Amino acid sequence: MNNIPSVDLSIILCCLNECERLPQAILNLENLLLEQECSFEIIIIDNGSTDGTIEYIDQLDQIYIRKILNPRNIGKGGSIKKGIRQAQGEFCGIFDPDLEYSATDFLNCYDYMKQHNCDFVLGSRKLGGDKVYEYYLNYLGVTFLANLTNILYQSNLTDTATATKLFRSSFIKKINLQRNGFNLDFELVCRTLRMGGKIKEFPITYSPRTKIEGKKIKLFRDGFSSILTVIIDRFIPLRFLKK
Repeated sequence: MNNIPSVDLSIILCCLNECERLPQAILNLENLLLEQECSFEIIIIDNGSTDGTIEYIDQLDQIYIRKILNPRNIGKGGSIKKGIRQAQGEFCGIFDPDLEYSATDFLNCYDYMKQHNCDFVLGSRKLGGDKVYEYYLNYLGVTFLANLTNILYQSNLTDTATATKLFRSSFIKKINLQRNGFNLDFELVCRTLRMGGKIKEFPITYSPRTKIEGKKIKLFRDGFSSILTVIIDRFIPLRFLKK
């Protein structure tokens, strides 16, 4: 079996009712990627949108775009896992199409990852520091989860909850990923740390949207499940974390 990557970079975009923002997010990525000296693919995964997002995705015909239309909502984490399995790139990353994150920052994280030869790069909003979180409780939650991770895993991270994450595909595909919700963000970090992966952070900007603008994360439900993930994954026997 040929395991040689067919492209340099795979970018996973998970969406649910993002018809108003997805076109601009893709355009922002395209404008930058087409200037890069790298081959790439954009994997768009829809989770059962009803606002016209599917119709927009259907009409995309760029050769570097791959489409996955889930017949039902399998969760953001479930979609990311599917994207990672199908990614053909040497490197693989998550880019949220909600315009809270910058395509420029994503590509800067990619360049930083190659330069520092690491397994995982987190785009840190805390290190970027240009924008205060829209909801102060969200800021406290992000800070608490990063601190909890640092205590349990002897790490020194500032933003484990960021949606800008890039991985070395050969490393991340060895991890047995289980979660299907937003808590997959923390499973990715915690299991990488348990398996001795090299994680670096790079400062990024952040322009949070409000619930009225479509922000989907549920602070207490998703926060509690994320806390459980950080704690539980610290004590699972290492053999169960590997594929």
